[in-house]
Amino acid sequence: NWGFSYISFNQNPRAKGLADYKREWFTKKEYRQAVSYAIDRDRIVQTVLRSLGKPLWSPVSPANTVYYNDKVQKYPRDVAKAKALLAGIGFKPGPDGYLQDAAGHPVEFTLLTNAGNNINIAYCTIIQENLKDVGIKVNPTPVEFNSLVTRFTSTYDWEAAVLAFTGGVEIYNGRNIWASSGGLHMWNPRQTKPATPWEK
Repeated sequence: NWGFSYISFNQNPRAKGLADYKREWFTKKEYRQAVSYAIDRDRIVQTVLRSLGKPLWSPVSPANTVYYNDKVQKYPRDVAKAKALLAGIGFKPGPDGYLQDAAGHPVEFTLLTNAGNNINIAYCTIIQENLKDVGIKVNPTPVEFNSLVTRFTSTYDWEAAVLAFTGGVEIYNGRNIWASSGGLHMWNPRQTKPATPWEK
């Protein structure tokens, strides 16, 4: 199977409903790395997928023997590393035990996924539990699929989301996702020029 599931954070400067301070978190590489270190992919595979899958470190499945690269950067669950990365960008525990950023904002976000998709909802629950371990509060929120599409492609009214793509042997078929100009380049779609060096 070439499919994969993933978490994405809204980094779109045109997302008028997204708090600037949250966009600032989401665009920090260290923040996203910390989230990745906090997520227990092995638990997800064992409990949600009943071991019928593998932890992924890129959108290319090991089933794709043409393009899969085992040497990509990996982020196995490491709570200590996640906490260190978050501390390094100025996050500190507040009175309730959850983190606050340097300006005192609680480090919290709403995590959308498509309602009725029990697998994605289960992913969100595990992510919520995993991120609580590093001091981030997650609010899983299932939303009707067409509403999700509208948020991703026109209103940009979202903070974070868990979704899945079916993939395929030819990764060029995912160009609309990976190209910065793509309409499904969710975190910042339809860029007139790449917003970051890595996207370029």
